[in-house]
Amino acid sequence: AYYPGVEPRYSLVIFSCDWTERYLEGGEKIFAFHTINLLTHALAQTIRSNKSTESACKHLLTTCSQLGLPDFLQIDNDAAFTGLGRNKRVFGQFVRLALYLGIEPLFIPPGEPERNHVVERVHGTWAESFWNKNHFASSRALERKSPKFLLWYKTYAPPALGGLTVKQAATQLRCQKLLRRQI
Repeated sequence: AYYPGVEPRYSLVIFSCDWTERYLEGGEKIFAFHTINLLTHALAQTIRSNKSTESACKHLLTTCSQLGLPDFLQIDNDAAFTGLGRNKRVFGQFVRLALYLGIEPLFIPPGEPERNHVVERVHGTWAESFWNKNHFASSRALERKSPKFLLWYKTYAPPALGGLTVKQAATQLRCQKLLRRQI
């Protein structure tokens, strides 16, 4: 039960995950996977050469080692996440991995990307503050420079956090992190 003025002992942890694509100089396509903690706005990012199920699974494992294990993961109905398209009525590898880790997937309705607005806004923030200000000749150059965006993002104070930076908000909610040996 919720009582005004009394802090709950446990909060459900919900992450939102999505990817965005961009083109490097020369035309190579890259995919930036972003997962955000909806409460603290802590962010995990991986850069991949494709949006395959394997890339999505590797991103999920990286996220869980950096941000911790959420109770729920909000995602869209992309085939990389659902595994659908080839085999009907079969849970895809990404969904099976999430369930194995104890994460319940929350699929947004098809054609309603506004339901994933927080992570969509992260794509915009990433593009504005990082992608559009740099030129990358290769995915390797992008991967070398990407940590600078994540360092900057930790000092960012989104309006939803009421003046706190992402780093300050993240210290207020601890999630059990996936250890390297568990991966």
